[in-house]
Amino acid sequence: MKSYLKKFLIYILFSFNILEAAKKYYRLCIKCCNFTKNKNKILFQAAKNIRKIKFVCLNKKDYDFLTESILFKRICQKAKLSMAVEETFFYNPDFFILTLYRPARNLTTIGNITVNYEDVLSKGISGLKEDIKLFIQNNNEDKFYKAMLNICYGIEIYKERVKYFVNKMFPEKRELIDCLNQIPMLPARNFFEALQSILIINSLLWTNDYPLIGLGRLDQILYPFYKKDLERGTISKEKAKFLLKEFIKSLHKGLVYKSNTLPGDTGQVIVLSGKDKNNIDSANDLTILFLDLMRELKLPDPKIVLRVHANTPSEVWDKAMKLLFEGLGYPLFSNDDIMIPVLQQFGYDIKDTYNYVVSACWEPHIPGVSFDQNNVCNLNFVEPLIKLINRDLSKVITFSEFFELFKSELKEYVLLSLQKIEMIRFKPSPLLSLLTRCKEKDISEGGAKYNHLGILTVGLCNVVDSLLNLKRWKESKKIKSFDEIKEIVSNNFTNDPELLVDAKNRGLKFGNDEKEVIDLSNEIMNTVYNIIEDKITPFGGKYKVGYSSSSFVEAGKSLPATPDGRLEKYPLAVHISPSNGNITYLELFNFSSKLNYKKIFNGAVTDVIIERRILMKELSIFTELFKTFFILGGAQLQCNVLNYEQLVDAIKYPDKYPNLIVRVWGFSAYFKDLPEEYKLLIVERAKQYETFGY
Repeated sequence: MKSYLKKFLIYILFSFNILEAAKKYYRLCIKCCNFTKNKNKILFQAAKNIRKIKFVCLNKKDYDFLTESILFKRICQKAKLSMAVEETFFYNPDFFILTLYRPARNLTTIGNITVNYEDVLSKGISGLKEDIKLFIQNNNEDKFYKAMLNICYGIEIYKERVKYFVNKMFPEKRELIDCLNQIPMLPARNFFEALQSILIINSLLWTNDYPLIGLGRLDQILYPFYKKDLERGTISKEKAKFLLKEFIKSLHKGLVYKSNTLPGDTGQVIVLSGKDKNNIDSANDLTILFLDLMRELKLPDPKIVLRVHANTPSEVWDKAMKLLFEGLGYPLFSNDDIMIPVLQQFGYDIKDTYNYVVSACWEPHIPGVSFDQNNVCNLNFVEPLIKLINRDLSKVITFSEFFELFKSELKEYVLLSLQKIEMIRFKPSPLLSLLTRCKEKDISEGGAKYNHLGILTVGLCNVVDSLLNLKRWKESKKIKSFDEIKEIVSNNFTNDPELLVDAKNRGLKFGNDEKEVIDLSNEIMNTVYNIIEDKITPFGGKYKVGYSSSSFVEAGKSLPATPDGRLEKYPLAVHISPSNGNITYLELFNFSSKLNYKKIFNGAVTDVIIERRILMKELSIFTELFKTFFILGGAQLQCNVLNYEQLVDAIKYPDKYPNLIVRVWGFSAYFKDLPEEYKLLIVERAKQYETFGY
């Protein structure tokens, strides 16, 4: 009955063009309640937030990218404008503007990309508009280019409204008012204008519900303006530091509403440093300034990804490690010496590979020219393993036979997942088309330069440990038949607690630097890669797969116990990190560096926790350890710097630790704001890593 009423309600809302608005408002109210599922709290918040709502209506029946561009213009006309007197920049995403229209059903919103802020700063929106007009000289009826022009006009409308608002409310802010006479319609002339131009465009992206939009290589994008101002004497280093600090504080605004699935999950990533095609490091004064300011501000968002390589300067390493020590969960380190050749081998243009960033968390992405949706699917390796365990295995004698059956199940699972991916349809996005240099067609139809799709994976550690245990148990005759496993896991190890202890503590484990473990891990991942290698996406791109996923908690909730000793409904393992066993950092790094990143790179995060007091004493040792990891061939590294006792106390007394920040999957968040299961997992992992040696 409830299901029928729900379907009927959806039909009514859709019929009156308010389904999309209702869904967005519901999501906003959940965010206001710290992502709670408590219906009473959500209902109370819904009543409380009504005064914030503005509606934009469109009665056009046909929905396409032209319709979307008209909606954008109307949003620009009605979006709320607000600014505090102490603020240096104008930045005010309107999260509560709701659109009344009827799109096609089951469209996926494009996100997880980084737009082309360089074009905005160098050409201005007027320059982009002139480029569009050149394309339509011979075809005035082209709907796509009309949509792109609507976006330009919408941005101009918003900019004029902002200028009028600031001039009326804050006439003393002469530098800002002068800036708004120029940007973002015209190219930025100085550092201040470059920062404000980025904030205007970024604000419009959030206002129009594009999730997880990255910020790009800001030290590279902003440096020409900073350098020119210093050379002209129009700005001091102290003033530049002040402006950049205010810029970062502006981006932190709206953290709750920007968050996607958990508080802090915003995708606001600033990528710093990296090498150029001549293997010369590109770090500059702004690289150091960003690292220093993030250490000073101690905000969970935006967050830093630092591109490192063999020639990364000592000063950058020093600043990065001091920032890491603050316990903010960043920077995430990405190894150019691995990622750039891999991206070239995959098929990206050489010039573009030197400009790579990450989409939202860790997946390599080319900014400003790429549609690449890098997380369209999560492959859960445990699912085919459970399916196999539930089969009749009485005739399976050897582990080799069992493993071959597992690979067959995995292949079937991957092929089914690809079928589901091919059914995805994306929402028209003319604003993103403008900001990713799309030509001839919308980004949702394959108009970008790159149109690849990325797949994430979860549970590799659990499956590797499970398979290693099964092999050991069968060979040592702890189990007589593989059929016995079905009963053991279905009973959650309650009838055999000794086997549970054995599963967790004995034998080889994921993360051990042993050939058998490395080969098994690579063979499982290569099984997936061999299936997707020659497959073409609906837009003519390719599929890529990685080792990392955000779904380790949610994916575990529906699963029974597994032979690695994981109990029913417990979280799966986190990225490239051991769940069991006594392993050192160096052993884990050796193991990780031997995984197959040449083919499997859509997220390759080795994830560790370091005890804060140990890092304080041995900062130089860990710096050299990290450098060694990347020289060996490690791809990406992220660290939580935590204290186990403090975490335990923070669960009991959250008010004592309002500013305690932790790394979750690819983002940082306040510990107090996380759901209980995430808190407990972080505490459990912190305790595990207390035993780690170098």
